[in-house]
Amino acid sequence: MKAQVFAVDGSQSKKIELSDDIFNGKVSMGSIYYAIRNELANKRLGTAHTKTRSEVQGAHKKMYRQKGTGRARAGTRRSPLRVGGGIVFGPRKRSYKYHIPKKIKQLAMRSILSMKNAENKLRIIEDFGIESGKTKDLVQLLRKHITEMRTVFVLKDDDMMIKRAGSNIPWLRMLTFNRLNAHDLFYCKNLIFHETAIRSLNDMYGRTVTEKKTEKKVGEKTVGKATEKVEKKAETTVEKKTVEKVTEKTEKKAEKTTRKKVVEKVEKAEKKADKKTDKGVQE
Repeated sequence: MKAQVFAVDGSQSKKIELSDDIFNGKVSMGSIYYAIRNELANKRLGTAHTKTRSEVQGAHKKMYRQKGTGRARAGTRRSPLRVGGGIVFGPRKRSYKYHIPKKIKQLAMRSILSMKNAENKLRIIEDFGIESGKTKDLVQLLRKHITEMRTVFVLKDDDMMIKRAGSNIPWLRMLTFNRLNAHDLFYCKNLIFHETAIRSLNDMYGRTVTEKKTEKKVGEKTVGKATEKVEKKAETTVEKKTVEKVTEKTEKKAEKTTRKKVVEKVEKAEKKADKKTDKGVQE
């Protein structure tokens, strides 16, 4: 796809070629959900902590005797039933961090970029710098391109003067192209890119797409080779089975014929013997 690049003064400058797989592909809402949920979970501190009855301060000694006082029986002062005692099933210090597959993260970023491009919220500006580092200069420049709404500005590198100028703007968030996060990109109303930033981002995510395509091709080739081998093996096994069946049939036929011949010979010999015995009796 071709994307419009704007000059610093807001006029149209030129068009650049971007990958359809990254900026004009299918939107996967599931991967976006998993990526944002993972980012928010990884930001949690997990410092909430309560003490159990083994950690709370207090003596282990029985408070008073078991019987004779008229009061309910009681053991240690650390019991959760008493004021100042331990807390049952309270929050404990722990880490909420977990990992999701890298391919899901990449799919989420491609889906968000495609969504913002489809909603006409993505804008590319030629590379510029703020030499003075003043907020006023950056705001005047951005007003030529967008309205003052929740905006993410993706930089080509860590330009300290632009970051200094934008750090005091409440509706602006500054990110570099290689350190994006799904939460800010998804909820922003305007998404601005430096020209070199979007080119490098296109190259970075374009590699993963091409790698996937090559993997698919390689997989198809390997599957084709495997199927050919299986078919050849099947053919050889079928031929062996047919040869075995034919040999078994011929052997059975040969056995039958030999049996018949032996029986016929025995019958002839018996008939000759009977004739001889009949002649001897007549004489």
